[in-house]
Amino acid sequence: MLKTLAALIVFGCCTAMGLQKARKLRHRQDVLGALLASVLRLGVLLEYQNLTLTAAMRGIGQAADGAFWEMFSQRLQACRDTETAWQWAMAKAQRDCAGFAALQREELRELEEFARTLGSIDMESQKKSIARLQARLEEILRAVREKNDKQGKLYRQIGVLSGLALGLLLI
Repeated sequence: MLKTLAALIVFGCCTAMGLQKARKLRHRQDVLGALLASVLRLGVLLEYQNLTLTAAMRGIGQAADGAFWEMFSQRLQACRDTETAWQWAMAKAQRDCAGFAALQREELRELEEFARTLGSIDMESQKKSIARLQARLEEILRAVREKNDKQGKLYRQIGVLSGLALGLLLI
């Protein structure tokens, strides 16, 4: 009876580890999707509503996934220096927002490159910069989806199978 209970516990732990690993992959995909959606909203707000950068950021920040943009708009309003406000918001988001912890160096580098042009170039160049970031994020998101489809399923299956194997060894 005790061996059966131990086997069930081992099976449960191995399965949970596989599911957790697959969930991390899915979380990154969700964060990238939300980031892409907010960049699309930024482009629309700047192009069609002719808002200032601070007002556009505030508009994005009011969305459910806009915590970073809200922090950025508040800091931008306070200091008026786009680069300083961006760096502050990025540091705070990486520290306080669970979503930004899921982003990897590649995505963060793209965001930093985008931030260098933010508010410092004419509107036409700004639109091109947003379109470039959008295209790059779509490319990254497509690769992450493919990875998630392959590796996510693999992690779940390995978790279950290793749990079964170890559980049977205990019995």
